[in-house]
Parts: sequence; C-alpha cells; structure tokens
Amino acid sequence: MDNRYSAGLLQSGGGVTAVIAQNSLVSFAGALPRQDREDVLDSVLYMRQQANGRFDIRSDFKQWGLYYANGLLDLGWELDLTYAFEPSVPKLYESVLELIGDQVSAVKHSSIRDMAIKTFEALNDDKSILSWFGEQVVVNDLATFQTMPCIHDGNGDVYMFMLGMNMSVTRNLQEFLFPIRSRTGKAIVVEFGATGMSLSRSRYTGNREYVKSMLQARSLASLRSYRLSPA
Repeated sequence: MDNRYSAGLLQSGGGVTAVIAQNSLVSFAGALPRQDREDVLDSVLYMRQQANGRFDIRSDFKQWGLYYANGLLDLGWELDLTYAFEPSVPKLYESVLELIGDQVSAVKHSSIRDMAIKTFEALNDDKSILSWFGEQVVVNDLATFQTMPCIHDGNGDVYMFMLGMNMSVTRNLQEFLFPIRSRTGKAIVVEFGATGMSLSRSRYTGNREYVKSMLQARSLASLRSYRLSPA
C-alpha cells in the first residue's frame, strides 16, 4: 500500500513526534528519516493485525505479545539480547510513568526513558487526543496498549523499545495515566511485557513491499499525531 497517507502525520524537525496507530503509541526522535518511520509504523500495524487474528490481547496477553515480538523478528527486526521480551506477572504501580521508569531503566539507550515519559506527558496536555486515545485502548475495566519510543542507535539503525501493557483501570483515562492517590485511593494492576529491537534495513527491505501489500486499507482516522517539545 502506498504510504503517502503519512505525509501529514510524520513531522520532521528537532522535536519528537508521536503517532497513535490504533492501540500503539509510537514516538520518533526528530532525526529519524521518513522511510525509517514508515517502516516502523508498517511493522507495528502489520504485526498487530496478524497477532489479533491469532490471540485476544486482553484475555491472552502473554501469547499475543510473544507472537507479536517473534513476528517482528521474522520481518527483519533484531532482538536486543540485553533486554529480551519477558511477559510479567501482574504487578501494582501507581501510574504509567512509574511503570515506564521501572522498565526503561534497564535499556542501554538512556534517551529512550526521557522520550517515553515526555510522550505521555504531552498526551496528558492534550485532552482531546487523550480522550480519543482512551476510546482506542479502554474496554470495560481494561486498558491495553503499547508504547514504542524509537531512536537511532550508535550504528545509525532504528532502535525501538516496546512496552506492552494490560491494565485494570477506571474509565477515567487521565486518572489512570496520572493518578492522584488521595483521589483514586488505589494503584493500577498491570500485566506487561517489554523488549528492545533494532531494525535491520538489509533484512527488512526484502519484506517491505510484502508488508505493504498485506496491510488492509487504513484510514487517517486510525492514526493521530502530536508534536512534543524539542528534544
């Protein structure tokens, strides 16, 4: 499929651009070229489509995540062996930011943590996008989504940290993302899995057209973007 649809979504410049691709919150450092961004988005959307056809992400989060991650490897992504995918048992956190800080602290690229946190802070600052995001990820008492900050690593390749979350929440998405304990009186129960991957351009190039052809028609309504402060 022609990716010209993304021209108005994937902004360039010195800042960070975040794109909501269905239930995935993908953020890009400003230096990433357009082709890298499109390859990331196509990979994310394609594997979400494939994993959804095999597993229910809410009721079988672990198997969905493993299938998703292994599928990315087949497409041409390479696993960061220092931080391999590991689905967790449910754990209590007071906020999404606490969870991100806990998980990203082990990643070798220090800028990933700041990027992930800034993305959620920007989301909190735009109530219309926050509300729209909630419509994509919250069903009954469960919020299920992924956050994926992407940067260039030391070799010039795209490095993506992928943190998938399945959370027990209230319908108030803002309190779920940024809870005030005195107001909510409870923490968030989280089931999550995380991994780091690098995109091998040489391997992915051979799969690019296949991925495009396999993607179902996507409307602009399924992708939203917003601009963060300069990095």
